Amino acid sequence: YRIAGVQPGTYILKESSQAGWTQTAPDGDGVYFISVGAGGLIDSKDFANRRVDTAIHGRKWADFNGNGERDISEPWINGWTIEVRNSNGDVVASTQTMEMDLNNNNTIEPETEAGWYWFQGLPAGSYTVSEVVKDGWQQTYPSSGSHQVALTEDQPITGLHFGNKPSTEIHGQKWHDLNNNGSHDTNEPGLNGWTI
Repeated sequence: YRIAGVQPGTYILKESSQAGWTQTAPDGDGVYFISVGAGGLIDSKDFANRRVDTAIHGRKWADFNGNGERDISEPWINGWTIEVRNSNGDVVASTQTMEMDLNNNNTIEPETEAGWYWFQGLPAGSYTVSEVVKDGWQQTYPSSGSHQVALTEDQPITGLHFGNKPSTEIHGQKWHDLNNNGSHDTNEPGLNGWTI
């Protein structure tokens, strides 16, 4: 890096942190205190960072039989929102389940490469991983509704899956059976206000 046109004076030189990275130099508080004179050159004020190697990942499936276990006939599904919350309950990361070409063959195998979510580079700490349940679905796994994790560097957390079944609904109609034949004829009006 190079910063030109600096006016004489005293400055604090620091970097702007980026998610997924840990600063390793300079030591201490990670800043340089410098005094700039007219026409001066200050060099060797270097910064170093290390990629934070943390990961949380899992998959999302359609639990059609609602047993909380993924059966081979139940598909992995894309397009569901997965959130990571910190210990204060704030959402710190969010993504959608998606297809991932894990073997880089330009073909998606639904059994192994669909329904994935992946978070990488979060700071070490305690988190809650949960899904946003879509209308018309009920969560079947995990039974607690979310996964609690203690994330540490170099220890990826895997297998945090979510299962949902379509909601069961019963539909019908209440009508005035004018001719008492037990069949809904076109001239027989619906009746509102009845408890079913």
